[in-house]
Amino acid sequence: MPSSSSPKLYYPKIPEIIKPPGRRKYRIGFLHGCLMEAALPWVNRAFIRVLIANECEVVTPRSQTCCGAASMHEGFMDHAKKLAKNNIDAFENLDVDYIVASASGCVATLKMYDELLKNDPEYGKKAKEFRKKVRDLSELLLEIGMNKNFGELGITTTFHDSCGLAHAQKITQQPRIIVRSIPGLRLVEMKDSDLCCGAGGLNWLLHPEITKETLSMKLRNARETGASAIIVSNIPCYLNISRGIKRWKINMNVLHYVELLDEAYRKAEKHV
Repeated sequence: MPSSSSPKLYYPKIPEIIKPPGRRKYRIGFLHGCLMEAALPWVNRAFIRVLIANECEVVTPRSQTCCGAASMHEGFMDHAKKLAKNNIDAFENLDVDYIVASASGCVATLKMYDELLKNDPEYGKKAKEFRKKVRDLSELLLEIGMNKNFGELGITTTFHDSCGLAHAQKITQQPRIIVRSIPGLRLVEMKDSDLCCGAGGLNWLLHPEITKETLSMKLRNARETGASAIIVSNIPCYLNISRGIKRWKINMNVLHYVELLDEAYRKAEKHV
């Protein structure tokens, strides 16, 4: 099974263009995220492998920058607009069919660019066109017809609805549909799965006392399911829940749902 920690100390920079070995069905623009690439680079590599397994060419422009989520959370809207414009420019001429990010909080922010820049005479229309292409990976895979050639995993999991996915994007069923399609994976719903883990915004950094209380509730609910792994979609949740598991010595693992997909594809390849 995939692990919530990686043994590798160094990950090479993601190539600008990665082509699938066979035919290309879609050309996907990938925003790797600043925190995700710095803290969980193996998740980004798993994300790319899953896209490749679904016959997608992955384009990761070097000129991309932070999505602007942290700036928006703290009210620095002018800076958020600057970052949004930079990313729109970075992806504008790449001729991609869709734009995705590995952190659901980043995806939620990208989907806000049209509202953020609606009054900008130069970028208002560009932001609308950009927004039309943005998808969460779970949305994308169901939209394009996901490759279901999975190997069996044999794991019991529970799903944490990250705020950036469930509340900001109103996406709850798509990732569940995807992980339930993996043979041998059992998904047991926890109580209040959409309760914030405490990492919302920058709370996990700025207000640890609030985070500790909500995280304790989240982990208590997760433990009651008997699952061995908690599935997440956003990096603050990943890091915050992992920290709680270590602090309270809970025998559970934390995984982004793309890590499960990646492992299932890899197991299928081994049996070919």
